[in-house]
Amino acid sequence: MIAYQTAYLKAHYPAQFLAALLSCDVDNTDKVVKYINECKQMSIPVLPPDINESHHDFTVINDRIRFGLAAVKNVGGSAWIP
Repeated sequence: MIAYQTAYLKAHYPAQFLAALLSCDVDNTDKVVKYINECKQMSIPVLPPDINESHHDFTVINDRIRFGLAAVKNVGGSAWIP
């Protein structure tokens, strides 16, 4: 059942699904690189961090993924103030 739900989300909401994966594995650089490459294969742009638009986690803005501040090396989540 979980595999079906995961496949459904990836097929119908790919940007949101990949943003959630990236946010979950923000501390694992190898997985972040793997998921960003998957975004490229699926033609989902991953935008660089932006001090005005980025949040703590990866977010989806107009079917594009905005890089989260928590994933920036030597910055982490301390740069984001709600």
